[in-house]
Amino acid sequence: MLKQTTKILIEGDSIINDKVAARFSAVIDTAEPKNMGISMRQINKDICREYRIEVRADQDAFEDHAYSVQEKVLAETETN
Repeated sequence: MLKQTTKILIEGDSIINDKVAARFSAVIDTAEPKNMGISMRQINKDICREYRIEVRADQDAFEDHAYSVQEKVLAETETN
């Protein structure tokens, strides 16, 4: 028996000096939109360490965007 799920994937990169320092991702389960996972992966640890403040600012901006998308999905599921 096939069980299918639909998820929304949001991705973003923290770019410092034209190089990817970190990659962010968020996954929203459309069946349970309250359940969202957010993760960060350091692509270039040296850049992440040196530009810690900038990478954290990018992470905050990414999380704000992910929560915004989640709120829209929650609003849509409540009206259906």
